[in-house]
Amino acid sequence: MEFFKMLESKHNIILNPGQKKVASHKDGPILAIAVPGSGKTTTMMCRTGFLVESHGVDPRRILSVTFSRASALDMKNRYQYIFGQGRRAPEFSTIHSFANSCINRFDAEKMHSLTIIGSRGVP
Repeated sequence: MEFFKMLESKHNIILNPGQKKVASHKDGPILAIAVPGSGKTTTMMCRTGFLVESHGVDPRRILSVTFSRASALDMKNRYQYIFGQGRRAPEFSTIHSFANSCINRFDAEKMHSLTIIGSRGVP
């Protein structure tokens, strides 16, 4: 695939067959679970680029969710570096931030029964 050749020639990113399978999955969501250091962050960043660059998916319709804030920021920075500074980037989020945004979308009347405990303690 031309996309993976571009990653290799321009950015020295070489995905193994399993990573390519995840990165080239285009029909619906995908869950990638692997051990630390196996290339999940790189693979998911490449998948995001693949969807936008090879299939014309609007970046505003993509949410990449990871566990750590560091991984989310790393994916966002690498995406911008590889696929273009100044272009609209998809959203890269942590699972915690995503869950919090879902809770915050509740109707205000329903919120009275919820208590959100965060890093700053109980409100």
